[in-house]
Amino acid sequence: MIGGGWIGLETAAAARTAGAEVTLLQRSGLPLLKVLGPEAAEVFAALHADHGVDLLPDVEVESLTGTAGRVDGVRLADGSGAAADRIRAGSGPCRRSPEHPGRRPRPGGSRNARARAGRPLAVE
Repeated sequence: MIGGGWIGLETAAAARTAGAEVTLLQRSGLPLLKVLGPEAAEVFAALHADHGVDLLPDVEVESLTGTAGRVDGVRLADGSGAAADRIRAGSGPCRRSPEHPGRRPRPGGSRNARARAGRPLAVE
């Protein structure tokens, strides 16, 4: 799971309930840190870890990896990687960028690893 916000945590919890192994990749040190602050964010991190979610904090996804259009992992900005059978991105609101200053995500719209709407995630 890419993203440690509400969408990412809910998706991770549902996947664990269904029996999947889940790794949660997040940019911040704790999930929900920006919206809840450190004390509450620590509670959510512990709750998900206690339920078997492997939390990987302070990482940035550089790209997805795979062959023939099938994803098999992610490449992180530090050069390391993580294997994956499936990837879900719960990146929240789309950030504006110089390339797309007025762009806003649509429900079901694609986003790249930097949370920009409109371009699909490419598999390298």
